[in-house]
Amino acid sequence: MKSIYVCTDYKGYGKRKKNETKLCCELAALSGYLPINPHLFMTRYLHYENDMENELVGESVLEWLTLSDELWVIGFKITDEKEVLIKNALEEGMPIRFFDPSLHEMNSHSHPTGAPFSEELRKCMEYTEKQG
Repeated sequence: MKSIYVCTDYKGYGKRKKNETKLCCELAALSGYLPINPHLFMTRYLHYENDMENELVGESVLEWLTLSDELWVIGFKITDEKEVLIKNALEEGMPIRFFDPSLHEMNSHSHPTGAPFSEELRKCMEYTEKQG
């Protein structure tokens, strides 16, 4: 079974984003993948309330990435954490796929709603497409 690091805007964005992250992981699991999202797991016992916890989570996300076969980037915004994960996945030669929050796959030429991508997301997708 292929393990997928599901990279969302979960951290620090409240219950709605947590539910979106759970749904993305559920859809990945129902599609035959093993979804990995450290924020869903680690918030069972950490609460991001102090620097030590934030640092622990920050260090662990890259470890979790090394356990994954692919990186799935969910959403239209590239956060600092997403950027770090994308760069590390590229360095490791890991496949990267981009999805909207409903898990419709995107590339630099197709936005599911027909709207333009943010410049940072478009550049990121174009760069990863060139690497692949």
